[in-house]
Amino acid sequence: MFIKEHRNKSDESRKTGSTLFVCNASTSLTGNDSKTLEVYLKHLFRKFGEIEGVSVGSLADEEDAASKPVFAHVVFESKKSVKAALRAGAFSAEEAAAALEAAEPPPTGLEGIIHKYRSQRLSFEDIENNANIQMAAFEKMEEEEKLERERKRANPVDADGFTLVTYKKQAAPQPADGGEGVGRSGKKRGGAARGRTRNKKKTELTNFYRFQMREAKRDQLQELRRRFEEDKARVARLREGRRFKPF
Repeated sequence: MFIKEHRNKSDESRKTGSTLFVCNASTSLTGNDSKTLEVYLKHLFRKFGEIEGVSVGSLADEEDAASKPVFAHVVFESKKSVKAALRAGAFSAEEAAAALEAAEPPPTGLEGIIHKYRSQRLSFEDIENNANIQMAAFEKMEEEEKLERERKRANPVDADGFTLVTYKKQAAPQPADGGEGVGRSGKKRGGAARGRTRNKKKTELTNFYRFQMREAKRDQLQELRRRFEEDKARVARLREGRRFKPF
């Protein structure tokens, strides 16, 4: 909307110095009649002083009833009111909204219910954007859960909080000279018997330790399978509960 002081000496119907020319004011209105624009301008400019009247005009032909008003003359009782309006230069959003509500009051009855319903309903673009944001967040959460499961599988932790450390099997070292080993090559006569005794005890301890490792490994595999099935069920529930249903 643009305003300026109306100066036209040949126009005797309007007071010189106390008339304000208003252009492009109807863009804020949905109505298409002069009466609506007149009420709107009166409420908008009344804070600057008393208004004698508002005349609305259009650049279209007078026979065109559907033409929208595009300019108006606001006549004040005092010249100071025109100067005050020109100095202000702008209106607050609250003032414009109040003038708009006075000129075009909200619909009531069935029309008001329909208007309220349509104003509260999201557009298709808003629904699509919201859905994309939600799906991106869901996919990110799924990826984080997948990485966490892979990390736990790579480093299993028992009930006491200990991480199982495994080692690769290595072949026993062979004597460099092709002998039978230290245990059976004792220098004294009783060395062979003592060597066999030590090897027997060592074998018993080794077999007992391997038995523990097999038991622990079996228990860990069962625990991993149980956790994996629980994770699968939880992911399925999340997908079912957060599945996007646009309609």
